[in-house]
Amino acid sequence: MGKVTDKDKGYAAALKALKDMGDLTVTVGLHADAEPYQKGQSAPINVAQIGAVHEFGGGRVPARPWLRPPVDGNRAQYGNIVQRDAGRVLDGTLKVEQLGERLGLKVQADVQKSIVDVEAPPLAEATIAKKAALSPTGAVRVVGGVETGNPLIDTGHMRQSVTYVVGKGPHRSQD
Repeated sequence: MGKVTDKDKGYAAALKALKDMGDLTVTVGLHADAEPYQKGQSAPINVAQIGAVHEFGGGRVPARPWLRPPVDGNRAQYGNIVQRDAGRVLDGTLKVEQLGERLGLKVQADVQKSIVDVEAPPLAEATIAKKAALSPTGAVRVVGGVETGNPLIDTGHMRQSVTYVVGKGPHRSQD
């Protein structure tokens, strides 16, 4: 009787890579480990709460979305990153975690830039005056000859608190 030899030429590794990519999660935003926001608040509030108020609006604060626009506007670009790097994961030249890191860094940079770029709705005049008095770091700027402030940057704490986390777990689609 003849002998049959099964030579795995990477099939098992490719299956594992596909499973690992299927389990990959990348979250970008204001995570629980962000330093608390402590400046000028009458009650304790964390940076995620500040971010939520700015994203959706609340009380007298109008919505100034900073998270959804860059994510929604760059979905195709993020898909291209995953598509390009998936082949490298399958051939073993890139680890799944590295794919997640690359994607996380790109989305994080886009979200942080979005915070810097927000200009509308403009700040109230009283808020501009308060920022000018409290912040010598450029939180107030001149646009078209008018003194204004970036509605989302006072100290830069929220922008710097935007991070990404690469992990494994169930996916929750918002679509």
